[in-house]
Amino acid sequence: MDVVQGRYRIWRHGTSCGAIALVMAAAMLVGCSKTEHGSPVASSTTTAPETSPSAAPPPAPIVGQKELPFSGLTGPEGIAVDPAGNVYLTDMQHVWKLPAGSTTAVDLPFKGPDDFIFTPHGVAVDKTGAVYVTEWLSDKPKVLKLEPGAPQPTVLPFTGLKGPIGVAVDNDGNVYITDFDGPAIAGRVLKLAAGSTSQTELPFTGLKRPTGVAVDSHGNVYITDDLVGLDLSGNQVLKLAAGATSQTNLPLGDSRISLPQAVAVDSQGNVYVTDHVVMKLADGSSRPVEVPFTGVDDAKGVAVDTAGNVYVVDNGKPPRVLELGPA
Repeated sequence: MDVVQGRYRIWRHGTSCGAIALVMAAAMLVGCSKTEHGSPVASSTTTAPETSPSAAPPPAPIVGQKELPFSGLTGPEGIAVDPAGNVYLTDMQHVWKLPAGSTTAVDLPFKGPDDFIFTPHGVAVDKTGAVYVTEWLSDKPKVLKLEPGAPQPTVLPFTGLKGPIGVAVDNDGNVYITDFDGPAIAGRVLKLAAGSTSQTELPFTGLKRPTGVAVDSHGNVYITDDLVGLDLSGNQVLKLAAGATSQTNLPLGDSRISLPQAVAVDSQGNVYVTDHVVMKLADGSSRPVEVPFTGVDDAKGVAVDTAGNVYVVDNGKPPRVLELGPA
């Protein structure tokens, strides 16, 4: 990877350079001592995901805001939640799963023994419990898939990746990612159909730095795109309707969204976008409203469960994951 590009990406996504330096130093110590890097939760045992997310009852609406019991986070980014309420989180060197009702997160076996540094970003989970993760800050950017019960992930056959960030999966198992390589090269959104070995590029146009991606039950695709350091009026949240050949720009109005990062969509078609806050655009509305999280310093990933509870990654000091009941 080009050094300048690497610096740009670290700055853009808010990942701490200090955190990366600490991880690299720890990785060097691991290489010398032949011992495993410690886990930031109580158990450092690597465990595969459960067989199916349908094994537990669906989530119920909560009242108010609560902090989820993740601990020792160093650079959390992406978040996903399955129909059973299990929560998945990417962090420096780790992909965590917090089973529904548990107080202890599990370290999923995404990082291989030969990985010097593992930088997961986006995360998604399908209806079978398979987990998908993008790894962007790498000499070989890639998209990984961990099947339920598998001891290690497989690499999905995306090609020519430069900086995959967001990932989403639809009800049919089709996988969508955002990919970009700095300000001089147009970004793109790729789709890998279930069972296919070749990708297609979706007909989004004029993209600069597409980051977040989401897909609803009708096959409509939503992305965030921004022009950091350039014209902020170009920052946008785009929708590509199923079967359409051109995008539409969702109305942000005079909302507090200036640098949109992650995006999620619920079963009612409501769209959620993070910036420094979390905004919600109700289906059919022309004006977003702020989701009433309190104390959020640096909103990153966002997800919503079947009960309408909203989850946000707050990469503040300290980093944390918050859940808020339906507004």
